[in-house]
Amino acid sequence: MRLGQTYEVVIDRLGFQGEGVARVEGFTVFVPGALIGERVVARMERVERSFARAVLLQVVEAAEERVLPRCSVYAECGGCNLQHMSAEAQLRMKKMTVMDALERIGRFPKEDVRAWVRDVIPSPNVWQYRNKVTWTVSVEAGRFAVGFVEEGSHDPVDTDDCAIVPEHVLRIVKAMRRVDEAVRGADMERGGETERGVDRSAASSPGQGAGTSAAMLSPWRGVHHVRVRTNGAAEVLIALLVAPGVTFSPEDVRLFRIELEAQRVKVVGLIADDGVAERVLFGQAQMEERIAGLAFGVSSRSFMQVNPAQAERLYAEALALAGLTGTQRVWDIYAGIGTLTLMAGRQAGSVVGVEIVEEAVRDAQMNIERNGMHHVRMMLGDAQDVVSRLAEDERPDVVFLDPPRAGCEKRVLDAICDAAPARIVYVSCNSATLARDLRILADRGYAVDVAQPLDMFPQTSHVECVVSTYRVD
Repeated sequence: MRLGQTYEVVIDRLGFQGEGVARVEGFTVFVPGALIGERVVARMERVERSFARAVLLQVVEAAEERVLPRCSVYAECGGCNLQHMSAEAQLRMKKMTVMDALERIGRFPKEDVRAWVRDVIPSPNVWQYRNKVTWTVSVEAGRFAVGFVEEGSHDPVDTDDCAIVPEHVLRIVKAMRRVDEAVRGADMERGGETERGVDRSAASSPGQGAGTSAAMLSPWRGVHHVRVRTNGAAEVLIALLVAPGVTFSPEDVRLFRIELEAQRVKVVGLIADDGVAERVLFGQAQMEERIAGLAFGVSSRSFMQVNPAQAERLYAEALALAGLTGTQRVWDIYAGIGTLTLMAGRQAGSVVGVEIVEEAVRDAQMNIERNGMHHVRMMLGDAQDVVSRLAEDERPDVVFLDPPRAGCEKRVLDAICDAAPARIVYVSCNSATLARDLRILADRGYAVDVAQPLDMFPQTSHVECVVSTYRVD
């Protein structure tokens, strides 16, 4: 098998990321965009010792599950990877992803896994569901571009079209583009001299072309990403992620605000974030979101599930599996801004949220006050250290775990198992690390009884899952 060689293959299964998988001359070949049962023509773009990756050139025989992608830049954009697959097929694939991980990585018996894993709960919305988006910004060769990065590249696909982002959020891109055009045009007319006292064109190094000089005129120079958060009231909080030392003139901010108003975007606040500190350019640094009847103050950096309607179902499932009756002592590890912490507070005797990010703890404490839950408290620090300190004074009845994609460190799981809660409920967005951690819990005496997948990220291969485990005496 050689790089650039073309084959006609039949897809016999799907990989973890939803790509088609075929066998060619003893090689496993991954073909993104292909579906089970399809006969396709593919060109080898990467060949390793035991596997290859290929580019889909033609679908010779299409599967019944194949649908027309809704997004106009689907083939170029790396934001979604399953728009060519029907909603029903996506749910089946995600269930198999969870089952396969539990069997292969968790080393659990197939018959047990089949008994535990339920059908995937579909999302109420499969389009325009995201309440948070981070776009890459590029200002090069006289061209301003913003969007998700192109597959296999670091360059953004410049478009106003995104099928999973609400329309009012997409209007922010239009406003940024109009400000870019207006500022460049005005500065070019002045020959690079601006009322800001900066000759942007002169900042180009000797030998650089006019394209680079034009890039220096953009008001978005120094911005590498833009992060937007929205809520149920269609308000937005915008953060411009910038390199250290980048500033914005009052005139550029004023123009952006005018264009946002012209695009009918309801902006709560505009923030410049250099990775160390946030600076409010106008408005405020937080917005309010309501989930399951509770009010949460959310900042630009805060973690919150990106699909709010499905998030309510996720937390309801987690609470139901915990079996809370109003008297239990609950720990919520990796609590973030306290979303699940506060929801558990309505059904538990006491709740402690544990989080290592200081800003998140500060937000969570404000959310506790906002909702009047004085039997709920937050603790700042490393999970293992905090859990060990907590265990000196009390033993939890239930522990919630909702770690990042990397999963839990073994030392954290060991500390939790040493505290001997009757039940551990694990929420995960990564089936591989979930399976790995469940094996650790199983080896420490915890048995799985339910694994409930949810489609938190329609049109992508990612799957959320909540798993209930209980201590075996």
